Amino acid sequence: IDEVLAGFLRGELVLLVTATTVYTVGLVLLDVPFAVVVGPVAGVAYLVPYVGVIAGALLCALLSMLTGHTLWQVLGVVFLFGAFYVVDVLIITPRVIGTKVGLKPLVVLLGIVAMGELFGLIGVLIAIPLLASGRILLVEVIERYQGSSAYLGASPPPGPSASTPAKSGTDPPQPEA
Repeated sequence: IDEVLAGFLRGELVLLVTATTVYTVGLVLLDVPFAVVVGPVAGVAYLVPYVGVIAGALLCALLSMLTGHTLWQVLGVVFLFGAFYVVDVLIITPRVIGTKVGLKPLVVLLGIVAMGELFGLIGVLIAIPLLASGRILLVEVIERYQGSSAYLGASPPPGPSASTPAKSGTDPPQPEA
């Protein structure tokens, strides 16, 4: 489980670097003021599901509007954040995180959606570590069961059976001969 959780953290670091790079380059190309500062801040905020993308898009769009950019440049900022979010949720996160923790991309995607529905933002944050840990525990239980005598069909160990009465502390009186 430690290795899986370490893989999850490494995957999150890959996502952080990817989001920071995409946002910084995109904002520089869109001529957003302070893009070199705002891009990494938006990348770090992106690690918090939903909140990071909304906060980053609003901050960058506001900076663009305040500095006199056209409506098309502001819409370009919103498109940058929205497009990266869609690509990340559907492709990048399931593949990167799934590879790091040993889960299929579809399982990652469905797990995040299900946990988000059940537990909201907290569910989204803990979905992948819980799924990965549960997978490890399930594999361990299956391996132990497959190595057990119940699975292998071995005879039970010698001991009292249903046909022989178990000895109790008191024996019935024996007739004298």
